[in-house]
Amino acid sequence: MTFLAVRTIYEHPTDYPDDYVARKSFVQDGAIKQTEEVFIEKTLEEVRSKLPSNLNKIARAPEDEPQIVECWL
Repeated sequence: MTFLAVRTIYEHPTDYPDDYVARKSFVQDGAIKQTEEVFIEKTLEEVRSKLPSNLNKIARAPEDEPQIVECWL
């Protein structure tokens, strides 16, 4: 069974309107499962600094929610 771990960075999501948030999820067989791993910081740079250094950034897609800044794989 193969899965892909994704960290998504949000700018001022509704549950943390004053912060940047990085959330870890898994994609498996086309389904997305959120994990409990969440980083909350005041700036984009701070939240990026919490991510593992071996990840690669993926730019947001036009169809993404407007709060999504980028994803990391």
